[in-house]
Amino acid sequence: MKLGLLGEKLGHSLSPAIHDMALKALGVDGNYGLIEVPTQGLADFMQSFKDGAYDGINVTIPYKREVIQYLDALSDGAARIGAVNTILREGKTLKGFNTDYDGFGALLAANFIDTAGEDFVVLGAGGAANSVLTYLSDHAAGSITLVSRSPESAERGFSGKSFAVPFKTAGYVDLNLEGKILVNTTPVGMHPKEGVSPIPADALNGCKTLVDLIYNPAQTRLMQDAITKGIPAVNGLYMLAAQAMKAEEIWQGRAMDGWLTRQIYNSLSQDKPNIVITGMPGSGKTTVGKLVAEQLNMDFFDMDADIEARFGDIHALFAKGEEHFRDIEFQTAAAAANRTNTVVCTGGGVVKRNENMKHLAGTGAIFFLDRPVEQIYGDVDADSRPLLKQDKSAVFKLYEERIGLYQKFSHCRIANETDAETAAAQIIEKWRV
Repeated sequence: MKLGLLGEKLGHSLSPAIHDMALKALGVDGNYGLIEVPTQGLADFMQSFKDGAYDGINVTIPYKREVIQYLDALSDGAARIGAVNTILREGKTLKGFNTDYDGFGALLAANFIDTAGEDFVVLGAGGAANSVLTYLSDHAAGSITLVSRSPESAERGFSGKSFAVPFKTAGYVDLNLEGKILVNTTPVGMHPKEGVSPIPADALNGCKTLVDLIYNPAQTRLMQDAITKGIPAVNGLYMLAAQAMKAEEIWQGRAMDGWLTRQIYNSLSQDKPNIVITGMPGSGKTTVGKLVAEQLNMDFFDMDADIEARFGDIHALFAKGEEHFRDIEFQTAAAAANRTNTVVCTGGGVVKRNENMKHLAGTGAIFFLDRPVEQIYGDVDADSRPLLKQDKSAVFKLYEERIGLYQKFSHCRIANETDAETAAAQIIEKWRV
């Protein structure tokens, strides 16, 4: 199978590495190359493609709109977005798709960022914004504000589109991020022009979450400013991997294992990502986590142990009220998110705050260590668990209350039904490409 990336000037691209890993994992005999074509040669290339030169291609700047005139069909998504980044050849028929839409959705899902009812601010009105706006509209965002240096021009550019949610354009001077999720689709801060941000740091005040579609560098100046303010922030690398896997799905005609995207993301990450282990008190997180860290040569960080070292006895902290402890836990989750190549073990109640999990998801993969509650009840030392101290049997109620959260805020469930070594081996098997 012959595949490739079409563009005018491609330079260094991660796409060949991504698709080579995917093809190898899928057992497909094929290769993926870079296809640099000057503007005046686009028509000839597209004809050669139709004649069988390639089985499928990706498309990047400046051809995402230009190639449409050479296609025989468009997916519904590509037609509504008005841009194509993936083309499938079947015989002499070329069909265009837009997998950036799917990649953006996967990025949000991997970082537990909801869309329904949430207010979004999107920076930039270029090509990337089209996919983002369409996805947010399709997934019940509360409202969308598109911020552009030229809001009047942006208004004209998007006037022909129909959005299912309230949509407006605004200039940077009108930027208001209080309680909103910010998505940066501009290239400001991208390598090699690093160290700059599209907005002043103070403009981030009140922002709920930042999604920066840039992935090189791994942390843009905008992301650094957000993290300093305690705002969960993620880059666009997972989107890059996810949109590539969606393209492979189209070319191969079969569904992809969702975990393959995570493995490819791990391989591409400039900073070695973390393994985060969450689960009930008494589920074995610390024991399993230490085994995983030792075998993978990773650092180990226990959030509860860190809290006790810095703030004192957890029982004493709980005595001041559970919310007091949760505030400290939130600070610790944010600190853990700044670590790399670390196995992070959380406290059992970390899932009670969405922002904790957004911080942790941005740093790696979250494993839910699920131990049968009957086993926990048999082994747990109630005196060492603040929420169980008065009644050991409360562990059953606690499990019922939290099981939905553990499932929601994890990328993979690991059953810890026999011994710690077996559970650790399962995590390691999943983690390795």
